[in-house]
Order: sequence, then C-alpha cells, then structure tokens
Amino acid sequence: MEFWLIVLIIFLFTVLGLLLSLFLSFILFPIFGGAPFLPTHRARIRRALKLARIRPDQKIADLGAGDGRILIACAKKGAKTYGFEINPFLVWKAKLNVKKAGLGDLAVCQWKSFWNQDLSSFDVVFIYGITHIMKKLEKKLQKELKPGAKVVSFIFSFPNWQPETKENGIYVYGKWRLCHYNR
Repeated sequence: MEFWLIVLIIFLFTVLGLLLSLFLSFILFPIFGGAPFLPTHRARIRRALKLARIRPDQKIADLGAGDGRILIACAKKGAKTYGFEINPFLVWKAKLNVKKAGLGDLAVCQWKSFWNQDLSSFDVVFIYGITHIMKKLEKKLQKELKPGAKVVSFIFSFPNWQPETKENGIYVYGKWRLCHYNR
C-alpha cells in the first residue's frame, strides 16, 4: 500500500509541476515579455482606424494581437492584416474570432514574437505596448519601417517621437515624423 501511495504522490507532484510550468510560460511570460492582454474597446479601435486612415490597399501589423479584434476591424476595411502574439491561448482565440468573422483570407494571427519579425513591408503597425518596451520598440520601428508607414499606439507613447495625431490615448505617428526626435 505504501508503494502505491508514494507513486500517487510523485504523480500528483509531476502533474502540478507541469501545470505550474504551463502557467508560467503561457501566462506570466507574455506579461513580463511584453504587455498583459487588455482588450481594447471596439469604439476606440474604430476611432484609431479613422485616425490612421486605414485603406483596403494597406498591409497592417498588430504587435501583440490579443484576441484579434484589431485584425478583424482592419480586415473589415479590406486591409491585409497580420497579428503577432506570444500567448498561444490568445492566438487560438484570435484565429477563432477571425474564422467566425469570415475574414480568414484577410487576417492572420501567428504565435510569434514581433521582436524577431521584419516589419519593413507593413504600411501601418498597431501596438498596445507597455512603458518598459516602448524605447526598444521605437528603435526597431525606426530602423525597419518604410517611408510613409504609420504607427498607432494605444495609451503608451514613444519616448522620442511626436505624434501627428493624439486623441484620447490614441497616438498616431507618421514615418516622416519618426525621424524627428524631441530635443
């Protein structure tokens, strides 16, 4: 009887260890490696799309795509959208939402970190970052984005860029302004 009790205890600790590992890697890593998932209100997304002048001929990136609501909103405007998300549960949710919306031909969400992606082909980049990543992201975007590209940031602004439009926590930066740092 003692032998099976020991086996059961070892088994339970192994399962608890695996669950804890999953929790740490899928829930806590995205928080410390980027920003926690905070869904953006749909009215705010609609306003951001207007401010950024989203058009059907554009290629859009959403860095930290969450549940895909920005991808879907841009795809509804006819734009080809790509989301990058490091939380696999949110990637699954975003893909499900895109499928429900019938926009699978225009919206894609990938389980990838945007830090390792080349963003040079995008016309507009959306980000709901967090203070500690904005300076590093500013440098990445400055280096990679093509002339004429726009960056839309929710709540958190970039430390050295002046937005061309700022409204209610929505910052829109134009590439031609990205080169002009505050002095």
